Amino acid sequence: MRRRTACRESPATIGVMGVDHGVGVTHFSIMLAGYEGAKLRKKVALVELNQSGHFREIQKAYEGREEEARKFRILDTVYYRDSSPQELTEILNEGFECIILDLGCDYRKNETEFLRSSKKIIVGSLCEWKKAGYVGFFEEHKGEGDRWEYLSMPALPGEIRDMKSASGVRLRSIPFEPDPFVVRSENFGFFRQLV
Repeated sequence: MRRRTACRESPATIGVMGVDHGVGVTHFSIMLAGYEGAKLRKKVALVELNQSGHFREIQKAYEGREEEARKFRILDTVYYRDSSPQELTEILNEGFECIILDLGCDYRKNETEFLRSSKKIIVGSLCEWKKAGYVGFFEEHKGEGDRWEYLSMPALPGEIRDMKSASGVRLRSIPFEPDPFVVRSENFGFFRQLV
C-alpha cells in the first residue's frame, strides 16, 4: 500500500514595486490585501520590505498609539512592518495563503524578492510630474518584464493609451478607492482580472 504524504502548498506571493516615490504602492497593496482577504476569504499577510515607515504610521493611526510590536492586524490582513528578507522566510511558514510584498521603489535593493514573487506588479503614475519615472523604468527594464503587470494610479483613458503606445507594454489604471481598506464591489472585476 502506497503511503500518501500531505504537501503544504506554498503561499502565493505578490510583489508590488513602484517606479518612483509617492506613486501609491502602499495604497494599492492595502487595496489588494483587502480584496484577497475580505472578498476571496484568504488568510493574507502584507509585508513592508522598504524603509518608508508607512506601516508604522498606519499602525499608529489605527491603534491610536505608538506600538513596539511590528506585527498587527487590520480587518482581514496581518501587517508586518519594517521587515527584512530574512524575516520573510519565517512569514512564508506561518500558514498564509497570500503574501503581498510592499517593496517600495528601490528596484535594485528589492530585485531578488520581486523576481522571486509568483506575481509581479509595477505601480507608477501618469501625472505630468511623475510620468518620467515610468518612462525611465520601461527603458531600464525593456524586454525584462514581459510578464509583469503594469498599473497606474487612476488616470484618464487617453493617458493610458498614449503610454501603452509609447512603451509597448500593457498598462492598466488602478480604480479609485478613497479608503484602501474597503474595496468597493464595483472594483472587484479589476482585482479578479489582476489575480
